[in-house]
Amino acid sequence: MGENQNLYVIDVDKAEQEEKILLSDICSNAKIIILETNDDVLIGHVGGVQAYKDYIFVLDEQNSSAGLYAFNRDGKFIRRYGSRGIGPGEYLSIKDFTIDAENEIIYLLDDGGHQILRYDINTGRYINKIEIKDKVFNCFHLQYNNEKLYTSISYWHTKNDGCLLQEIDPSTGRQTQCWLDAERYNLGWDGSRWGLGRNEESFFYVRHQETCKYMDYFMDTIIAIGKNQIEPYAVIKDKDRITAKNLARIVEETHDIFSEMRERGYSFSNFGYMEWDDYICFNYMKYSYSYFVLYNKKTGNSRTSQHLVNDLVFDRYFPLVDRFVCSDENGLYEIRGMRFLDSYIKWIKEYDPVKKSLDKYEELMNLPEDTNPILFYYEFKRE
Repeated sequence: MGENQNLYVIDVDKAEQEEKILLSDICSNAKIIILETNDDVLIGHVGGVQAYKDYIFVLDEQNSSAGLYAFNRDGKFIRRYGSRGIGPGEYLSIKDFTIDAENEIIYLLDDGGHQILRYDINTGRYINKIEIKDKVFNCFHLQYNNEKLYTSISYWHTKNDGCLLQEIDPSTGRQTQCWLDAERYNLGWDGSRWGLGRNEESFFYVRHQETCKYMDYFMDTIIAIGKNQIEPYAVIKDKDRITAKNLARIVEETHDIFSEMRERGYSFSNFGYMEWDDYICFNYMKYSYSYFVLYNKKTGNSRTSQHLVNDLVFDRYFPLVDRFVCSDENGLYEIRGMRFLDSYIKWIKEYDPVKKSLDKYEELMNLPEDTNPILFYYEFKRE
């Protein structure tokens, strides 16, 4: 792995601690995207979202409805890719997906079948599969980048003292290279054995950019995956961040490591990484709270708060942004529907806090409680 002498240093300890950060500080406009609901597309549990050209892709991980669904930018359902089963073009359990924009091919990572399936983006036609040869570990996260395929590595039966990231040969399904020693970069942690190997989002971020980013569960280093180089890109400094020693002690004492990390006030679990223009943002956990961090690459200054207030969609009560699930060249996406969608819709109808000037206001106010997820799209604030 290459070295980077110009690492960004995101110093959380020196960040400006704020009571709240307004969404309007970083974005200018909001759009409501209500995903169509019908008998062909009933999404259970969202495992990932990506935007590409006129498409919005939503990965559903719930067993009964598992699949990858394509919608247009207005939320109209277009197609599903493949289906559950053991035949050609079928899968057992999709964990992630990635896009080859140049050839307009979409790759689905079937962890249960130890395979990667390829489909035509525009027609849904099944092309072929890549069988993953190494079965001593699981791959939960997948990224196509500059004609190469990368996956995360989670070891199920042994301590993860190997690599976190690998490149797979598309023609053979075998590992060609691997990087990121787990002891050095992820506290030596094999989270898959304890339910931490699979997040609700991929470990690959800003996936539409030529240089995507990678960050595993306990990593304090953000890795850049470019055309000819894999190298550290940014490091997060935080005096309260859990250490390998503290993590090992918790594992010895209890199986409920989440509760113990929260109880002891450790920082852990970076997620929701987004990057555009001069900015990086992400979330991390401390105690039972999610903290939002906004870093300016030009000045090196950071802001952080427990409260990223959504003042673009709402004109009163101002609920918090849950988390950003993906981005494109012009904005950020938030999804509502991963948890408690029915109560969220009830709250909207009862208190009517949504700005009436927003498009699809009337449609939002009349949604049934058993609807598919709702997306909010926020355009970047640019001069």
